[in-house]
Amino acid sequence: IVNTPMAEVPDGPLFVTFSAGVATQGGYERFADVQDLLKAADDVLYRSKNLGRNRVIARSPGTAPA
Repeated sequence: IVNTPMAEVPDGPLFVTFSAGVATQGGYERFADVQDLLKAADDVLYRSKNLGRNRVIARSPGTAPA
């Protein structure tokens, strides 16, 4: 995805960047509820964006955000 033009526009090729935050549920520890799971995903999404383009950061219960 990084070096693949997604569309051609008058000013030249259009490139896309991708950042993601992923929270997983499982194992021995669990998030208390869906809201905690979504907040964890949202937190790592913004951390991913702040660290630069084209990143994916994951978070599980019981682990600190990357």
